[in-house]
This record gives sequence, structure tokens and C-alpha cells, in this order.
Amino acid sequence: MEAATTRYTFQIVIEKEPDADEFTAYAPRLAGCFRRGKTADEAMQGVRRAIRQRLELLLAKGEPVLTDEKFLRVEELTIEVGDGDRAGCSPSAPLRGRP
Repeated sequence: MEAATTRYTFQIVIEKEPDADEFTAYAPRLAGCFRRGKTADEAMQGVRRAIRQRLELLLAKGEPVLTDEKFLRVEELTIEVGDGDRAGCSPSAPLRGRP
């Protein structure tokens, strides 16, 4: 008989450290669960191991596991703006939620 398994979904944030040649990956739902690496992939592999260890500890203690229920996608966007490109957008206009 095969052991039952449960899937847990977490959002992972990967950031390039501004003053170093390394990346940090972390799971916002799991406080203190982060890893650094020379590449984004290395940081991601490390945080995957850290999350597995944290899950095993939480489950062994019978504590709840908070997961992310919705899909979130974060993209990086770089836009170049010249002096004459401000038509139709006021820099002092209040920001609203989603477009």
C-alpha cells in the first residue's frame, strides 16, 4: 500500500541582491524560510530544501501549514521614458489599485 501524500503550494520570491552577486529566494508564508545562491536557480533549489524541512517540522509538531491558494505571477518590467513621453499620465495623479 502506497503512503498518502499531500501537496502544498507556496509563492516564492527571488530577489537579486543590489550590492552583491547573489540571489535570495524566500517563501513569504513561511517566516524565516529563505536561502541565498550565486544564481536564481541555486537560491530556488536551496529554498525548496528549506521549505521541505520546515514542512516536516510543522507536520511532526501537528502545527498548521499556511499555503498560498491563489496563483500570483510577478514580472519585471523596464521602461525607458524620455522628457517628451509624459503625455496622458500625470506624475501627481493618485495611484489606484489594479489597472
